[in-house]
Amino acid sequence: MDIASLRAVGTSVQRIRQAAQKIEEGIIELCNELAQVNTKPMPGRDLGALTERQREIFKMIAVDTPTVEIAKRLGLSPRTVEAHRNTMRVTLNFGTTDELKQFAKESLKG
Repeated sequence: MDIASLRAVGTSVQRIRQAAQKIEEGIIELCNELAQVNTKPMPGRDLGALTERQREIFKMIAVDTPTVEIAKRLGLSPRTVEAHRNTMRVTLNFGTTDELKQFAKESLKG
């Protein structure tokens, strides 16, 4: 390789490192935000009926985290996240996942 090629590779590696650092900072910020999420039950809805994993997903739903991102962060497949979401919907007696999502957002405000 000539000098110009080596410099180009070095610049690419540096950009990848910077991008990885930004991603890591964003994940840490989100984790701190999720740690402060209040999941107190609302009238007629018992969040205690959810499993620990479902409560993790519930918190991420509340802050509009996409299914694929939830799956990546928890080491699950997107279909597994969707299955948890559907189980939560049934457990908490919602007709649609949009209602579940709205409830999750409202529970943050409480």
